Amino acid sequence: MNTRNSLFLSLMALYLASPLVLAGEPVPMKPGHPPVGMDMGESGRHGMMPRPRGRDAMPMQHRGYAQVILGHATELKLTDDQIGKITRIHQESQNQTQALGKALRDSMRETHEIFLNPSADEAGIKEKAQAQTSAFNAFLEAGLKSREAVNGTLTPTQREQLKSLKPATH
Repeated sequence: MNTRNSLFLSLMALYLASPLVLAGEPVPMKPGHPPVGMDMGESGRHGMMPRPRGRDAMPMQHRGYAQVILGHATELKLTDDQIGKITRIHQESQNQTQALGKALRDSMRETHEIFLNPSADEAGIKEKAQAQTSAFNAFLEAGLKSREAVNGTLTPTQREQLKSLKPATH
């Protein structure tokens, strides 16, 4: 099987294994376009993209480092074995980062709520902020561990070639 077919099959496997597809949720077809059910009536808070509303609400999907590397499979001349390993690393890290991401979002919400509470004391606010920092650090460490595992599947030449590729944009 050539690398192009292998890449297609790997990317299709990632798509089919995504939580949105497994849950039967609508998946946005173009980056930057809102999913079905997105309330576009307001510009969102602080210039951010509006959040999904109602029963069509779904989590935001972000690209992972493994997906970025797989997007350069042809340029990097990834072997079928490398593509398979990177795909497995991505799938394993998705479960972990979903749980850590939920903990981080919950922590951010709690910190924001206590900060806005007029009866909250400074020590309590700092305690929640420290919990938020710890949740972020756990999320970051998991991402760095996954990134290191992906880079470990590459040859030294491929890792050097990565430095010349354009960074991914959303």
